[in-house]
Amino acid sequence: MNKVLEHYKELLEVLPRNNVKNSRIYMKKALVMKQTAVEFKKELIRDINKRYTNLVITKNNEDVTMLEKNLEDIKRNLYLLNDNNTSYEKSKLNEVLYDLKNYYDNDLIKVNNDIKKSLDIFKEVGVVLTPDDFDYGIEVNSYMQVFFKENNPESSLLKEEFDKLYWKCPDIINYINLNFKHLYSENQKKFENYYINRLNDLKITNKEEYLNNYKNELSKYMLIKNSNIKDIQDKFLSGELDVKEFEDSKIDKLKESFSINTADEKEQNENILKLSFTLYEYKNYLKFKPLIEEIKKIYQDKNNKSITKSLLKSISKYEGKINKLNKKIKRKKRFFGGKKLDKFYEAIDTEMKELRPLYEELENSKFKEVIVNNLNDNSTILDMLLLIDGYKINLRRLLKVDNEDISNNELDKEIELLEEFIYYPNNTIINNITINEDRNVVEMILDKYKLMNVSITAEQIEETNLEIIIGTVNKLLISNCINQSNLKYVDFNNMVEMKKILEKENIKV
Repeated sequence: MNKVLEHYKELLEVLPRNNVKNSRIYMKKALVMKQTAVEFKKELIRDINKRYTNLVITKNNEDVTMLEKNLEDIKRNLYLLNDNNTSYEKSKLNEVLYDLKNYYDNDLIKVNNDIKKSLDIFKEVGVVLTPDDFDYGIEVNSYMQVFFKENNPESSLLKEEFDKLYWKCPDIINYINLNFKHLYSENQKKFENYYINRLNDLKITNKEEYLNNYKNELSKYMLIKNSNIKDIQDKFLSGELDVKEFEDSKIDKLKESFSINTADEKEQNENILKLSFTLYEYKNYLKFKPLIEEIKKIYQDKNNKSITKSLLKSISKYEGKINKLNKKIKRKKRFFGGKKLDKFYEAIDTEMKELRPLYEELENSKFKEVIVNNLNDNSTILDMLLLIDGYKINLRRLLKVDNEDISNNELDKEIELLEEFIYYPNNTIINNITINEDRNVVEMILDKYKLMNVSITAEQIEETNLEIIIGTVNKLLISNCINQSNLKYVDFNNMVEMKKILEKENIKV
């Protein structure tokens, strides 16, 4: 088209415009040339659009979609494999009651929703609670009577009842919390049986085999997903990846930077892939190293070996007293119409004030005791992380040790990243270093890849430089995927250029 325009320009330059007649002839020819150029441009754009449509991949990889669904189904059940925690943690009742305990950070509707969630958890395992189960004080029972009747966390009547009772008993939410914990203790066997039955229903007879199956499926998914040429194409087209960075000359320079000493291209590609696995693992190892060190401290303190026994005994004593007082109240109501009960309710309130700090101490002590008793000197870092993943409340506390200002949403993301790390199918560092080992991980990595004829330096894998080398390795992996596909670098480059032209012409692509 540029040649045509140049030709038209030359023709117009030689046409005379020295009078009105010649100017009219000039204008007429110019308009004809313009119209021809416009039609030519339209035809050119149509051709570009057709070529772009024929070249661009629009169909998603069905294998990726199928594997994603399969993985989600398996992942949903991974919590059942953890033998380090109890049904209290598996049911997430501990997390809901933790939120309920911190009611001062929430509004009443959130508090009521937490109460409803707790009731639903009991119902799921086959324990249907009634208002009469809530007998940790007259205010608790009064509130729960209205709660069950209204069955609506946003009920205005419920709000009125709370406003009325709160001034009589400011600890009402704490006492409802204690009541739920007591009810769990009473029904623990039913909770435990429910999760045993869940395993049976899912036909999970070998937990290790089930977990290995998940990791194998995840590994397969990651390889297909990361080499999915449509995803790579879409990143080029969106600008997330700069197509110019994948020219052969630039990729060759990146390969040279690793001094890969093998003529076998397949072996080169495998070594780069393995390096990407190691860098991902090492990055996360560094990220969660403070957490690992905190768990080690707990493990090394052997005073944590048996610290719940006396607490459980004290809790049982106070709950026994509350139970006896409630029996007396029921008798009085039956035979004397419920008169002169204030002294009994006051006694219950006294016992609950003693009980509350014991339960708070119990959760932390139980966690420490589990670490000391369920881990040993042969346990790996992966074993430690798997254990702590079963205790989300304690995990959140430990993650806040070095960052007290971290928000709840950020904590959720951190836990999600930790779980991805734990179940990453290509871990080789954390599942081989034991709890008391003090290995130089950098040396391990350098020596390993030196044996594989891949040259990397300690400086390259310093924490501040890690993202750079990860980015370089990712470029090599993407380049390998392009070379193994039906499309080549030039095709992606043309796609990007054509998309720019079409967008400039306001043509939807």
